[in-house]
Amino acid sequence: MKQDDHRVRVGAERRQKMRRHLIESALKLFAERGLEEVVIDDVIVAASVSRGTFYYYFKTNAELLAAVVEELGNELMQMIESVVGTIKDPAELLAQGLRLYLHTVQDYPTFAGFLARAGLHAARPTNLVFEYIPRHLERGMLAGRFKVADVPMGLDIVAGIALAAVCSIVGRPVPADFPEQATSHILMGLGMTPAAAGKLVQLPLVTFTLPSDSLLVRTHAMPSAESDRSAA
Repeated sequence: MKQDDHRVRVGAERRQKMRRHLIESALKLFAERGLEEVVIDDVIVAASVSRGTFYYYFKTNAELLAAVVEELGNELMQMIESVVGTIKDPAELLAQGLRLYLHTVQDYPTFAGFLARAGLHAARPTNLVFEYIPRHLERGMLAGRFKVADVPMGLDIVAGIALAAVCSIVGRPVPADFPEQATSHILMGLGMTPAAAGKLVQLPLVTFTLPSDSLLVRTHAMPSAESDRSAA
């Protein structure tokens, strides 16, 4: 029995390692060439895997992109949660987390482009948004800080406005305090007064630094298709 358990665990670890290898190979190509220029065959060659191996994990380019976005997004969500998770006031916690997320999107345009392109396709059950945000919304509702019909409605408000904000960051010039503006409107959508929401988004932002070995930082360091076009 123990030998069977070990075999199952090793197999799962091997599959997870291969999946991440495919995602990182695709990530490098997306960053270098742009989302429109990468096809499945390119990823197969870059990852040095068979076609069958690729299709075992991903059926389409859209599915692969969603996985890339989820990997990046979950990494960022975990890092943000690690620095805001101990904040007592759930409204302040959510405000700090949203501001950090949107400021990171501003600072990492390649990631922002991935998010905007994937859109709702990235909203899969394994996305940590569905683990962290409902928990904080429920705490905020119980504390009387948020006034919405239920947690799913609150999640729609948070995720919907945040995704629209990401698309705005990618698609048009926005001011430096755009994350604060978007977060303020999310808080008002959750039932807070403009004054209360405004007060929260004016608090000093918690210290947050991405580690150099994070996927986001490594992606940002890759030569992008946009920079190549600018240099041409």
